[in-house]
Amino acid sequence: MQFRLTVVIGAMLAVSVAAPPAAAALPVPAARPMYFEHLTMRDGLSHSTVEGFLQDSQGYLWIATEGGLDRYDGNSLRVYRRERGNSHALASDTIWTIAEDAHTDLWLATDGGGVAHWQRRTDQFVLLRHDPARPDSLASDSVRTLLIDASGSIWAGTLDRGLDLLDPATGAARHFRHHDDDPHSLAADVVFALYRDRTGRIWVGTDGGLSRYDPASGGFINYGKAGDGAGLSDLQVRAILEDHTGALWIGTMRGGLDRLEPGSGRVTSFRHDPGNPRSLSHDRVSAILEDASQRLWVGTPDGLNLFDRASESFVRYGNDPNNPQSLRSSSVMFNALYQDRGGVLWVGMRDGGASHWNPESWSLGHYRSAAFHDVDIGGFADDGAGRVWVGTIGSGLVEIDIRAGTERRYGHDTPAMPLSDDRIMALLYDHHGTLWVGTMTGGLDQVELATGKVRVWRASPEDSHALPADGVMT
Repeated sequence: MQFRLTVVIGAMLAVSVAAPPAAAALPVPAARPMYFEHLTMRDGLSHSTVEGFLQDSQGYLWIATEGGLDRYDGNSLRVYRRERGNSHALASDTIWTIAEDAHTDLWLATDGGGVAHWQRRTDQFVLLRHDPARPDSLASDSVRTLLIDASGSIWAGTLDRGLDLLDPATGAARHFRHHDDDPHSLAADVVFALYRDRTGRIWVGTDGGLSRYDPASGGFINYGKAGDGAGLSDLQVRAILEDHTGALWIGTMRGGLDRLEPGSGRVTSFRHDPGNPRSLSHDRVSAILEDASQRLWVGTPDGLNLFDRASESFVRYGNDPNNPQSLRSSSVMFNALYQDRGGVLWVGMRDGGASHWNPESWSLGHYRSAAFHDVDIGGFADDGAGRVWVGTIGSGLVEIDIRAGTERRYGHDTPAMPLSDDRIMALLYDHHGTLWVGTMTGGLDQVELATGKVRVWRASPEDSHALPADGVMT
């Protein structure tokens, strides 16, 4: 197997990349590198803008895009799109949110196509649309977000006509709207975020602040700007999350990230500071996620932020044009952060498709070097004494001395330890102190590391005890 660009050498390597220097008074802990893989239109993704994810009860990963709904099985993608004349297909290709109900069916919030109910049994869609002749129909076909509550009812937040509570059996909707003369009505009719906390309470993020549904009264408790309850930094709420401590994190359109302590109502705001690289990367927060290890991730139009709880600062990750394993785009879409059941973190981006990262990689060390830039790796070996040998396909053998922090290259053109071929396919270090080097066309090199002496084993048609071929793969 060939590894591209990055060599993952083992837990004994903990070489990390330092964050950019911050203001003098603010300590900057080391930022561990993240190496992403990508799912793009080249792989069959229906669109380069990804709005959200859901791993269903069957293990499929569903991806909401602006060009349809994609089902990913880990190898291939199946795309569901709008089909003219087909009433059982999607009515809109822009999918914003996906939820799964207790019957393993999916419910989708779409732009202009209302709520789409995908029935697993038939593999078809039932569409819930606005009907002016039916007062109990969906209030608007522009549905930005939805969630399923403990009773199985569907909450649908629209971009222009408030919040609906849908009966999944009949499609009948109960409407919640904003009324200027009612302080217990919905804070605004533009709804961007819905969230159900651990106690089952429904939180609504609107363009007029944060609302919490009060089932006893059928109204809402509203949280506005400073001096009006919770003191949010901005009324335009775009993301909501409750963390493991019970704190509520609120992402806003222009006011950064707020942390609401539910007991005291105290709000702490985190904003972008151009002079501080450890601040939030942008004041528009599009997505918030707490992963299985209780790490808090914040998506913005200027990259992904990892919150450092100890210093209450952030480590930033974004697109690096010189690093294909960075995020494909720095612009993270609304609610497009997701962790699947295998622990993989998925990031949906504007014009970048989906990038995914396995947190288990942080249980290993990472080593980056110019010696491996744009070079494939054929194998590596550890001598157990602080040296790691890396075989490249075309650039020979690289010796990394971890303790001294040095590198040295060997190849067919080096007087010290001359190899038979610079295209190395496999390496093995044995307990005698010998490094065995399998090459693409130069046979097998036996390297005595103590002396640098190289013995070459080659194929020979006349010798039945020679190698059968000069290409050694493992």
